[in-house]
Amino acid sequence: MPPLETIGLRVLAIVAGLVVWFITQKMIGARTVAPGETYDHLHVVTAGWNRWLHEHPRAANAVLIASSLCVDAVTLFVLVRAVLGPSFPVLYGAEYVRTGGRQQNVFEEWAGLHDGGYLPD
Repeated sequence: MPPLETIGLRVLAIVAGLVVWFITQKMIGARTVAPGETYDHLHVVTAGWNRWLHEHPRAANAVLIASSLCVDAVTLFVLVRAVLGPSFPVLYGAEYVRTGGRQQNVFEEWAGLHDGGYLPD
């Protein structure tokens, strides 16, 4: 486990990231769009799924619960790993930069992979 100072700095970095995220979400929420206007192509692509889920509220609730559990589990893993792990790779790219791309990063190591996803010999 890293020293307490390191854990404190990592928690502070996570909190700062969350503050920035909440600020950007507030900015996005403040945008105005004309009623009935679709401004995101993903909304257009998934309109059929959305319609079906509106017609089947129990299925919509099940999808919401399942996706929330998955997101929560991954988020918890990443935060715990970031605070208590051997390094602080908030993003996969940051880990690539940290290692200079020359050695196996912690994500590939955890998954038992190397060289971009191939199974070890």
